[in-house]
Amino acid sequence: MAFPIGILSAQRGYHVLALEEAARRRNCEAVYFPIARLAGGVGGDPALRSGEASLLDCRALFVRTIPGGSLEQIIFRMDALHRLEALGVRVVNRASAIERTLAVGPTGMSSTRWVEPAASFLDRMEATICPGES
Repeated sequence: MAFPIGILSAQRGYHVLALEEAARRRNCEAVYFPIARLAGGVGGDPALRSGEASLLDCRALFVRTIPGGSLEQIIFRMDALHRLEALGVRVVNRASAIERTLAVGPTGMSSTRWVEPAASFLDRMEATICPGES
């Protein structure tokens, strides 16, 4: 079975549905992961899960929205994204880009400068993320 494309978001809004449809058109499986259910373990198992599904099984992970929360929740979510990248998962809208966006947000700079649109990434990476018939 092919590795799916993961979509990590606060809710399954229109942007998630659009990414799922774009993946289907490219013969890829897309899996939605609610970020509020993100969990990790301490010890030998590097698993990061959302519900019963492992984010480590994804060939790529699109990060769409990260909700507010306690300082502990936000740091955990950013650390989880860094950890996924370190373990070889391709993360679109990487933790470092999100951190920079949050840092420059109050200055009035456009956040799009730091965050790559997911649809353009999917178009560019189609051959490696969604191999199939062309």
